[in-house]
Amino acid sequence: MERDNISEFLKKMGYNQPNKQPDSDDWATVIQPNSAYLILGRRGSGKTALGHYLTERFSKEYSLLPAIVGLPSSKKTLLPLDYVCPPSPADTPDDSIAVLDEGALATPARRSMSKINQLVISMLSLVRQRNQIIFFLYHFPRMVDVGILSYLDGVLIKEPSIWDVAYGQKGELLPKLTIKAAELFESMDEDRRKRATFVSAPQAKFEGILENPLPSYWSDEISKAWAGYQGQQLTVTKQPSLLEPEETTQEYYHRKIGYLFPEGITDEILDILVSYNGNYNLEELQRMCKEVELSSSGDKKILAARLLAYERGQK
Repeated sequence: MERDNISEFLKKMGYNQPNKQPDSDDWATVIQPNSAYLILGRRGSGKTALGHYLTERFSKEYSLLPAIVGLPSSKKTLLPLDYVCPPSPADTPDDSIAVLDEGALATPARRSMSKINQLVISMLSLVRQRNQIIFFLYHFPRMVDVGILSYLDGVLIKEPSIWDVAYGQKGELLPKLTIKAAELFESMDEDRRKRATFVSAPQAKFEGILENPLPSYWSDEISKAWAGYQGQQLTVTKQPSLLEPEETTQEYYHRKIGYLFPEGITDEILDILVSYNGNYNLEELQRMCKEVELSSSGDKKILAARLLAYERGQK
């Protein structure tokens, strides 16, 4: 079995089994606003479920819009109504908490891992300006560019595979953390392995094991949502120049919330949005969103668009 192989490998490398360490279920110590996290682990270890659990919990605690980036449109009905599924990483909205699976970042046939890392770094550099929390799910630690690590607020590791443990030099950061995780998972029974996550979050001054339940809406279909997914062409969005013309209201809506309206921001939709924006103040729109259990984060335009998309979806 793979666990026996991992145990044998650790012994050969000179690593001893760890003493039992105190555990905590206080994820709030680790997950903070305006932050980014890397989730690693072997196939089937629960990486996706962890990302969804943290998104569900902290979207409520921090009033952020929950987003599953690049989820195939046919799977959108598996999520709660207030979730959005931006078609690409560049469309991830401000004031959101988002899960980005490596599968959603990949081009067909995994054509350019360097381009994926370039996009990830581009997004990481803006999480604070855009009021975002982002969870990046990588399936192969060796594919993670070293430049990404300096932008992260934490690394979350589900049970690793023997290949994850064997990868890299003993002194390098990710292999070192993966070996620590493997040592801790070795002391657990099968049931606890499924719930446990090794967490290293220097900014929060925390390193140890945290447990996570499944999100309330979880299903096997969600865990297999990427089956057969071929990826899409990546584009790295250039930041607008101060000398470029100011965008129109319609362009603003398209950029910020275009993913809410698959048919596009038509003149009819624009008129209704402008009416919402003019007839209600921020507090009223926030209250209206909360009444139908939508995220209340964002400015008046964003809240108006969220409400309109919800109303159209109810008809």
